[in-house]
Amino acid sequence: MKDVLKRIIIIALFLFLICGTIYIANKKINEKNEEVSNINVQNTTVVENKIEEQKKDYEKLDNVKARTISNLNLRDEPSENGNVILTIPQGDVLELQMKYNSGWYKVLYNQNSGYVSGEYVSVLTDEEVSEITVDVTYDNTYAIVNVNDSLNIRAKANKEATSLTCVKAGSILRVYEKMQNNWYKVEGNAIEGYVSGEYIKILTEQEYESYSSKINNLLDPDKNIIATYTSTSTYNKNSRYNMHLAADYQNGVTIRPGETYSHLKVVHPEGVENIYVDSTVFVGNGQTAQASGGGICQTSSTTYAAIAYAEEKGINTGLNVTAQAPHSGKVNYVPRKYEATVSSGSQDFCFRNCNDYSIKIVTSYNYNTLTVTIYKL
Repeated sequence: MKDVLKRIIIIALFLFLICGTIYIANKKINEKNEEVSNINVQNTTVVENKIEEQKKDYEKLDNVKARTISNLNLRDEPSENGNVILTIPQGDVLELQMKYNSGWYKVLYNQNSGYVSGEYVSVLTDEEVSEITVDVTYDNTYAIVNVNDSLNIRAKANKEATSLTCVKAGSILRVYEKMQNNWYKVEGNAIEGYVSGEYIKILTEQEYESYSSKINNLLDPDKNIIATYTSTSTYNKNSRYNMHLAADYQNGVTIRPGETYSHLKVVHPEGVENIYVDSTVFVGNGQTAQASGGGICQTSSTTYAAIAYAEEKGINTGLNVTAQAPHSGKVNYVPRKYEATVSSGSQDFCFRNCNDYSIKIVTSYNYNTLTVTIYKL
């Protein structure tokens, strides 16, 4: 009996110890869970507070643009310690998305998102934004300069901007875009820039064809015009630039009786720095390459065409062509029979004035047309 009682007591003690251990373990687990829960609550509160602080740190911007006032680094965070994504050139326009109290902006530039210091940008006014915002984009559209004298093509779409070039009344301009402030992005004298819509008239396709058609029926002896021809080119901007420059050299040249005109000497004056740009030229067997002066041949060919055309019409110009050759490939601005290629050191276009009076060459050009008129003086 004593042994049985003793065993019962031992088992009871054992069970008591097990229950106590389980109770203590559960209590510790509950305490730990409560501690973790408190930490989570605290962390959540910290994050929420941080978000609230961040909301107070910046202001969201809508449709705000700015221009860089110097070359500017676009960084991956609003700090000088941020990694540089790319460098934005001076004068380029950014879209401002957020403004931070630190003076930094979150911006969008050419599909790149990042941060820039506000110290190096100038926020644009509504008027300035209208100068850079495209309203209409044009394709194969032209306009005529509708002024009494001449019109400046400017670097920006406002009247205070620098003049890049000047075009005469009646000039034809290629039109690319219309800005919201009624200025137009155009090309004239082979230079792209902006003109006010107040001073140009957009041409219909029929009107452009009328203005740009050849005017080779204007031979008028009563006005002392002995030869004239207009050519039209579809070549690139560099060729047009070279053509315009050569025409400027040629314009007003006088050839006295017995003198010989050399095109290369006129359009490549001795002692004058070569400022022609690279464009397409023929290099033999119809092959082309890029070289300085591509486009000059439109001036020599149009001059030869004026003389040849007049002779075909029965007009004795008294101008004896002494050097002339076609290109090795076909050009698009005059018929093959009127071509007169020039190439420094190898081929010139020349004619001798066999008249007993002097003659004067007058050139004028629009977007891609050139008119050469030879007058009797």
